[in-house]
Amino acid sequence: ADCEALEKDGIGSTTCVRRFDSNRRDMFHYAFFAHALAIRLVPSQPLSEVMKHLGLALGGRGRLLLVLDDVDGVAAVLADLLTRWLPLAPQTRFLLVGREVIGAPGELRVDVGPMRMPGDGRDAQEEDGRSLRHFDAVQLFAASMRERRREAALAETGLDVIAGIVKALGGYPLAIELAAYREDPPQRLLRGLSQWAFDHPPV
Repeated sequence: ADCEALEKDGIGSTTCVRRFDSNRRDMFHYAFFAHALAIRLVPSQPLSEVMKHLGLALGGRGRLLLVLDDVDGVAAVLADLLTRWLPLAPQTRFLLVGREVIGAPGELRVDVGPMRMPGDGRDAQEEDGRSLRHFDAVQLFAASMRERRREAALAETGLDVIAGIVKALGGYPLAIELAAYREDPPQRLLRGLSQWAFDHPPV
């Protein structure tokens, strides 16, 4: 299946808003979909026609996976959209990333927990013979450092330090990525996290 990125070409909210009449802010959310699907919306169209037009465009793509991240702020809008779009685009699958269900027809909730990390105790036998570098959380930290072109700092960092950092962060992907993006040496970051944990013990 194809996958459309709604922030294609770096389009931002300001650009989208400028494409429409300032009195048609009700079309703001749909501008992103229109851009990703390479279709043109007419500001004079009734909102119901806009939603139908986008749904038919999705249906015309055949098998499609549409990934929508951080949907909590627009849950009500998306619930209404998906209710209208699902019959028009039966081969489209929507993957929504958020904290709560939105109430769309056929919605299936999948809870995503922390990444696999050393010492999480999920499979003690497997962990005994597993290299630290094979844990997902360790790999994410290393990949994020490479993305920031910090290969030299990464080369000087032992796997035990990275393992300590991801464990201190609970294995949560966003926290791991943000930590890897910091300019602090990983060893200093680990000391800071350890000190914070000491100063703020679990209640």
